[in-house]
Amino acid sequence: MTNTEKLTDLQEFDTYNKDANINIYVTNLNLYNQGLLYGCWVSLPKDSDELEEVINAVSRGGEDELFITDYECGIFSIGEYDDIDELNEKAEQLEECDDLDAVAAAFDFTDDIDEAEEMAEDCIQIERPAFSFSSDDYIIGEFFVEELGALELPDELAPYFDYEAYGRDISYDYHTTEKDGIIYLFSL
Repeated sequence: MTNTEKLTDLQEFDTYNKDANINIYVTNLNLYNQGLLYGCWVSLPKDSDELEEVINAVSRGGEDELFITDYECGIFSIGEYDDIDELNEKAEQLEECDDLDAVAAAFDFTDDIDEAEEMAEDCIQIERPAFSFSSDDYIIGEFFVEELGALELPDELAPYFDYEAYGRDISYDYHTTEKDGIIYLFSL
């Protein structure tokens, strides 16, 4: 870049939205290597024409390479050189998800959004009781016995039943993770 070259003001392209599932900071790599941070926040999903405008503005008409210097996405991680159009497609899919929290939890076991959505459809969600010091296995065992009726326990035996061992055995049949006080069990 020469000293006489004027850069476009990117403020009009900056669309950061704290409620968006994906926010990325798109940066011009050539200018970054010259010591200039030239880029803007983009909330996804975005209309393909709008996204193309932003990409053209930051890349100076397609002249320079882009990379992602920062991101906010509570569902999966994003790399510096991830394809922005693919991220936009993922953001569109995420907007249509019925249970975004379950999809986000499923990303602990897969990188594929379609597979995560499929896993979320059949998952079992167990809310961790507030101020509970019980293990996840105990809570799972108790949930299966008390809520799902997986076992018929006579009242006089219930206090002696090992919910933790039962929950641990159940966990072998599921991918299990906890997020924000919810235990998610995904079928294997």
